[in-house]
Amino acid sequence: MRLNKVSIITILSFLVIATTVFAASENYYATTEVYFNIPYDAAFRIAMPSTYAYQDITGTDYATATATSPTWISFNFTQVPAKVEPFAGGLAGDVQSGLTKPIFRYDPTGNTPIKIYINLTSIPTGTQVEVYGVCDGACTNPISASVNLTANGETQLVESLPTTSYFNCTLHGYADDTASPGESSVIMYHHSTRA
Repeated sequence: MRLNKVSIITILSFLVIATTVFAASENYYATTEVYFNIPYDAAFRIAMPSTYAYQDITGTDYATATATSPTWISFNFTQVPAKVEPFAGGLAGDVQSGLTKPIFRYDPTGNTPIKIYINLTSIPTGTQVEVYGVCDGACTNPISASVNLTANGETQLVESLPTTSYFNCTLHGYADDTASPGESSVIMYHHSTRA
């Protein structure tokens, strides 16, 4: 039996294809992309005069907001018009002293840089609250010039506060001749979100 060139080429091609298709290997590989979804945590804590002991903030909305310790600050006016610094818990020894002894010290405790906001539920007639602050460490756009707080409007204190830095918040209260005598109170909210 005589094989022609076409037959030989056909047989050789079949052998090459068969060897390739049926070749065995001791190793095979496939790929799968794996995602790790770690939640952002914009947690923070607050310290106030005189001990500046930190309190973790656990409330996650206005309804569950954590009460600070002490739970209140006061602007104690002896005359009007006047500008005064706040007292923590109304105690004379726990008065803010500008940026060197701020009324609030914010410390990010989560895993991401945060923005910090504050707001007042209302502002009594004839009064005003001014806010400014400084970062202890690196941060982006702190509220370094005095800004008057508005009722029910959040004021951003810092645009991006890394977990390795702090923000010192200073307040001043103003009262003029139109302020009603006596005691009144409003609620101040502190709020963080991922920067």
